[in-house]
Amino acid sequence: MSDKTQNQHFVPQSYMKRFAENGKISVFVKDDNKVCTKQNPRNYAASRYYYDSNRLELEILMKELIELKPAILQHVNWNDPQLIEHYFSQSEAAVKTLFDRIEDDPDQIDADGTIAQITIFIHDLAYRNPAYRDGLVRNNEITYNVLTDMNLTEVQKKYVEEKYGQNQARIQQLHAITDVAPVLQTYKMLFEGYELFFAEAKGNAQFLISDDPAYAVRLSYPEICFPLSGKHALLFRKPNISSPLMGNDIPNGNRISISVGNVAKHNLLQFCAASRFVFGDTFNLEQMKLLWEHRKKV
Repeated sequence: MSDKTQNQHFVPQSYMKRFAENGKISVFVKDDNKVCTKQNPRNYAASRYYYDSNRLELEILMKELIELKPAILQHVNWNDPQLIEHYFSQSEAAVKTLFDRIEDDPDQIDADGTIAQITIFIHDLAYRNPAYRDGLVRNNEITYNVLTDMNLTEVQKKYVEEKYGQNQARIQQLHAITDVAPVLQTYKMLFEGYELFFAEAKGNAQFLISDDPAYAVRLSYPEICFPLSGKHALLFRKPNISSPLMGNDIPNGNRISISVGNVAKHNLLQFCAASRFVFGDTFNLEQMKLLWEHRKKV
């Protein structure tokens, strides 16, 4: 019997559990337009063998990292087809501890080690998602079709095939989550281009997350709300923007309280970003479901 992980999560189970009630999550199923309660996170936001790679692919993907840290060669099992999945599993345990610590002491968000861990987790969450790969597939198909309609030489045809052909979107996605440069670009964007605040939802409002929770990072939104749990979030806001998503909620130092209406704005955007599912508490999912249905009638 194989001990390989079949269902590989693109939204970590440990992250979904942060929005659970008594260990179970509630889920809005977009296609069925219904809220399912008492669900197990392991059954959602996963795809079979999604990150599996062969040895040649791993050596190509890790080339940049090996050049920076040659000693890593001694610690990598190149024959492990689930090396990337195992990396995610190990890092997610550390992030759970980190998020707990930030919620207990919000001043932790300014620590250097904390910033590095936040960057890596948010970057991975944004670019390991099927929505990102699907976008690459569409772009590659368009480019491939345009170029192959031209009168290319054999050498040019080979280049186009290697660059935009079948399966290249998968390799491009794996590069985005294993190369060092893309992570540094996310760090530069988030921590040099934005102000960072610890946000708390007011009243009965709770933050929800979709099955593409970090889409705003890929799209470089002027304001990025990244929930740590139902009640707390990291809010990245570009300085001097005229109409922030969170409206007139004003920070006090590095903390900000988010009104019920502005939490609803975040949640509605998560409904829009969702491919299939939105996760969170039952009450707020049901409230957002009503707004989602009303949107169809307008």
